Amino acid sequence: MNQPKVGKYRWTICLLLFLATTINYLDRQVLSLTWTDFIKPEFHWDNNDYGNITALFSIFYAVSMLFAGRLVDKLDTKKGFLWAIGVWSVGACLHAYCGIATAGIISGDWFVGFEGAKEVIGRVNDTGMVVSVSVTLFIFARFVLAVGEAGNFPAAIKATAEYFPKKDRAFATSIFNAGATVGALAAPITIPFIAKAYGWEMAFIIIGALGFVQSAFPLFVLYMITLLSIIGGWLPTYFVDKKGMNPYEGRMRAMLIFAFFPLLALAAQPLGHITYWIPVIIIGIAGAAHQAWSANIFSTVGDMFPKKAIATITGIGGMAGGIGSFIINKGSGLLFDYTGKNEIVFMGFKGEEAGYFIIFSICAVCYLIGWTVMKTLVPKYKVIELA
Repeated sequence: MNQPKVGKYRWTICLLLFLATTINYLDRQVLSLTWTDFIKPEFHWDNNDYGNITALFSIFYAVSMLFAGRLVDKLDTKKGFLWAIGVWSVGACLHAYCGIATAGIISGDWFVGFEGAKEVIGRVNDTGMVVSVSVTLFIFARFVLAVGEAGNFPAAIKATAEYFPKKDRAFATSIFNAGATVGALAAPITIPFIAKAYGWEMAFIIIGALGFVQSAFPLFVLYMITLLSIIGGWLPTYFVDKKGMNPYEGRMRAMLIFAFFPLLALAAQPLGHITYWIPVIIIGIAGAAHQAWSANIFSTVGDMFPKKAIATITGIGGMAGGIGSFIINKGSGLLFDYTGKNEIVFMGFKGEEAGYFIIFSICAVCYLIGWTVMKTLVPKYKVIELA
């Protein structure tokens, strides 16, 4: 049995994995943070159009995870990452040119620039054509982004299995996985400002090409929140070393603890009227708990499967997650339009706000349900042998 590579550079590698994951999640957030104020009025989208785009991204991501995992297993980890980062950076930048392409398809003039494209689109009377063309182009850009981003986690999980012993894998995974929280939470304090100052197109280009723009005190707060997810990787080690549990029992105990944190999300919307920082902090904690949870899920793959299949198995799991993401994104778009148009009332909230609270409620309990299912299917640790 091959021993993990535990050289002195392994924590440097972990840092690089963290940075890659941060950029990965920044890139995918640009659309969600620009569509309401910039893209929606320009292309005349509604919630269903946006839901279709994000839902299809989830499907593209899910299917790509399956193939990306197999590709990473055939290539070395370094080549896998270079391939993934290159493709997703191109995909992120492609979004910026969807407006120009829409104007070109509609008017035949492809050399109008960003502002010229807005003028051309604004003169078109057939808004249905604008919606159809622009949505199709954004779907293509999301497809390229999804294909590249799908390679991140299979390659990262494979790297931790190669360079870290079993007892440290959850901790290392939680560190690089915290990049997802940092990326997702840093995006709202950088992307809207870039879009307002330089245009939504430049937000895609800058984030896609250069990573993200740091903001000193708010970003520090968000980094501190992500410490919760790092604790998620350390906690199983504590249970193993101090409580005498085996690694699987330690992970399951830690996952149960962190499964309760997303329940805080139920208070985010009711307390939002006091100050917007309350839901930001609550959602940040819930998001960090998600990363702590997923760090342990990812680590079980390295524990239970041989190294030659780790990226492939991670890809299969990612595909399942992508399918779930498709359902929640598509369902959310339809739900928000339905509750908004019909003024639905739920738990004291009315219209779209009721739709948001329904989604918060579903997400809050999913982790406890997931833990119960996992414990039922895999009650005890067992190494899986492949033929």
